[in-house]
Amino acid sequence: MGNKDYVEIDLRAIFGIVWKKMWLVLLISVFVTSLSGFYSIYLVEPEYKASAEILVSQTYDSTEEFYYFRGDIYTNIELINTYNVIIKSPRILDKVIEEYNLDLNYAQLNSSVVVNAVKNSQVMSISVYDRDYNNAVFLANAIASTFQKEIKELMKVNNVHIMAEAKEESNPRPVSPQPFFNMLIAFVIGTMLGIGLIFLLEYLDNTIKTEDDLEQLLGLPVLGTIAKIDEKTENKIMKKHNTQLGGEQIEA
Repeated sequence: MGNKDYVEIDLRAIFGIVWKKMWLVLLISVFVTSLSGFYSIYLVEPEYKASAEILVSQTYDSTEEFYYFRGDIYTNIELINTYNVIIKSPRILDKVIEEYNLDLNYAQLNSSVVVNAVKNSQVMSISVYDRDYNNAVFLANAIASTFQKEIKELMKVNNVHIMAEAKEESNPRPVSPQPFFNMLIAFVIGTMLGIGLIFLLEYLDNTIKTEDDLEQLLGLPVLGTIAKIDEKTENKIMKKHNTQLGGEQIEA
């Protein structure tokens, strides 16, 4: 029971410390959130994403009898892991740079390309991130087309088909930055910083404020306290005291 009371007292004390300086927490949170919003909206250049999808599926001649075994699907899915690496290799990306006369090097193009395989399917997505939306669309289609042509010679297969080209939208939405999400994170961080600063200031403050502080400092019990009286209250007390003295003298 004693331990429970002790914990409750500590929690109340902690809450009281934070509550007394809640204005500091709000001030820091608002400042950090506003700074994040201004940076996300006005200083960061938006980035766009464009994706082209390719299908990994073997092509059969119309003259031969068609048997579609489950093993064929598993083989194509396993090939996707290899194709993922090949798409981002210099063999493909350098070919794109050379063929389309791009003002980029391999490292720059490679850093903007993300290849994902749709889970348990034969579909792959080639995504390009760029500050220019039209350029992202162009690069996604260029990489998909180049890969389709080069894989035939590289692995002697004909199982890559462009299922969906990247399409230009009239009003594309950037994928980054995300001002609302950034401001939400900034608000949480600002709140934590504010609370941390409050406890730091409380830790550095060694002034005596209460009887408990004095007892902890001296190791002695407090026998009594002297209240602080302002001048207005003091005048009232003196006036009342003088009135009482006057009445006693008259009775005498």
